Amino acid sequence: MEENIVNRLRNRLADARSLGLNVRLEPLDNQSATWCEIAGIPTLFVDLSQPAGEQLQQVDDALQSFHQDRASFPIQSDIENRSPRAA
Repeated sequence: MEENIVNRLRNRLADARSLGLNVRLEPLDNQSATWCEIAGIPTLFVDLSQPAGEQLQQVDDALQSFHQDRASFPIQSDIENRSPRAA
């Protein structure tokens, strides 16, 4: 049985939190959900004025962007934890 949209949205927001994102659910005046860093903490904004299906799509898009940005620009702790290359 396919999971309903509201449950999928809840699960996706839980996924975002498990990745270390602070999730803020706010009316965004029809702006797309997105993420940014606030005081070094990655924060995901979700537009409460949109229906659940639209919120889910926007969260998926924002998480994809988050993954792409993190892969392109590793955070300092990622750099520090890398083992030195063998000579």
